Amino acid sequence: MNRFGLLLTSFFFATLVHALPPKPAEPQVSPLAITGVTIHVGNGDVIDDGIVTFKDGIITGVYRHADAPGLEGYDIVRRDGEHLYPGFVLPNSSVGLAEINSVRGSRDDREAGLLNASVRSIVAYNTDSELLPTFRFNGVLTAQIAPRGNLIAGNSSIVQLDAWNWQDAAIKLDDAMHISWPRLLKAKPDYLRRQVSYEPSDRYTSSVQQLKDLFAEASTVGETDNLNIQAVQQLLTGERQLFIHANGARQLVDAIQFIRQFDVPRPVFVGAKEALKVKQLLLDAEVPILVDFVHGLPATTHGTVDDNYERAALFKKAGFNIGLGANIRQAPSSDRNLPFIAGTVAAYGMDPEQALQLITESNAQILGIADVLGTIEVGKHATFFTSAGDALEMRTSRLTSCFIQGRTVEINGMQQELYDRFSEKYTD
Repeated sequence: MNRFGLLLTSFFFATLVHALPPKPAEPQVSPLAITGVTIHVGNGDVIDDGIVTFKDGIITGVYRHADAPGLEGYDIVRRDGEHLYPGFVLPNSSVGLAEINSVRGSRDDREAGLLNASVRSIVAYNTDSELLPTFRFNGVLTAQIAPRGNLIAGNSSIVQLDAWNWQDAAIKLDDAMHISWPRLLKAKPDYLRRQVSYEPSDRYTSSVQQLKDLFAEASTVGETDNLNIQAVQQLLTGERQLFIHANGARQLVDAIQFIRQFDVPRPVFVGAKEALKVKQLLLDAEVPILVDFVHGLPATTHGTVDDNYERAALFKKAGFNIGLGANIRQAPSSDRNLPFIAGTVAAYGMDPEQALQLITESNAQILGIADVLGTIEVGKHATFFTSAGDALEMRTSRLTSCFIQGRTVEINGMQQELYDRFSEKYTD
């Protein structure tokens, strides 16, 4: 090998080593108490000058300082004047499945074909993804890892974002099946005029019928070796949720009829942009909604710039049970902005603690993990973080400590290392 080749190889391996994410944290050894913090419980309540104690990865006490018992046996971590939040819960993300959208070899977020009911995203989840430290740095500590695709994309799982492998990361395996409801319109691009028009899709009816045929077969046959039918049967018995990705009013109406026809016990809508057009139907169906695409332009030419910003507040006012989810039309790296999406929602018609609740307690309830995550309460996982400022505000959010299941997790990643390096270089 010549000198140039040797230098190039050395540079490659040096860059590879530098890019490795921090090593997963060791299990909690001694009981800890975080003192002097403003506790944002996650259910709308705030405790000033609070104390949180935890042992063996479980929260053992949540107190105001004036009401706290003695802390004998606990190691004290003082965070005077800082804020303590539950770890944010991110639904419907492909983080860990897709690294760089423009590099096909780094994406394992979808399978070929239309009916992938048996596909399990968890087996493709990469705990060494370079994106994960950037999520933790923003307080996103739990995520639903969901596949992408047409019609039935597959099954998601819920993970905590600091682990050696997917087995260690898993909080809830195969929690939900994801369906992309067929589109009523198909795009017709005019490349000469650089415009896109839409016309009715000639595949809508047949695609919906494909879904009905599969669910009908699953509801009538008994034991079978067909993996797709087995997966749908687990959904129909309530072992898994059904996440339906749909936005149009007609799509929502047809999806509700589908849910009722097959008596689907635990449905969730993702998106549901035109939900207010069929408000009463959705309220009667009592289907939770994950609002997505908050940081996005309006879908119509007559829409206003803040249409997407206001949607969560309008849905909440209408009485819908809502949470905030990721945007499948953007790269998974943007999902780390979940707290700032909640901050935008707070700026457009919702109380800040209520906006915070959307990405903590509400998301945990919708995902079926509220018994262990989502709020700062005794008996739940010690998965939370402290911040020197408002965690929903990009300019003030600055994590000072982070805990996942009681383990002290490394906050900094490659971006922070680069910031520190060049701050030293260009600072007198």
